Amino acid sequence: MKKALLQLNYYVALLPVVLGPNQRGHSTQLISDVAHFIQRLGKRDVNIQAFYCIGATEEGRRIARSLGFTEIYTGPDGDRSGYKLLTNDEDVVL
Repeated sequence: MKKALLQLNYYVALLPVVLGPNQRGHSTQLISDVAHFIQRLGKRDVNIQAFYCIGATEEGRRIARSLGFTEIYTGPDGDRSGYKLLTNDEDVVL
């Protein structure tokens, strides 16, 4: 297996929550688009070693945990948490 030319870490700026009757469809499309983007990077010899995100709502924190992110920081007021996801982790859902 050849080594990737570029090693990156990626910060997920937002974990949006779309409310309404089509929220599952929007969420599924968003995750699918991100997965395809990662695959395209891999074809260009780019290896994303880790993803980072911040959950600012309970729903955002739940989504991060369900995708396999590990909490690495909790704000002093407990209202936001920082998460990390290693791409070589077997529990990764992406």
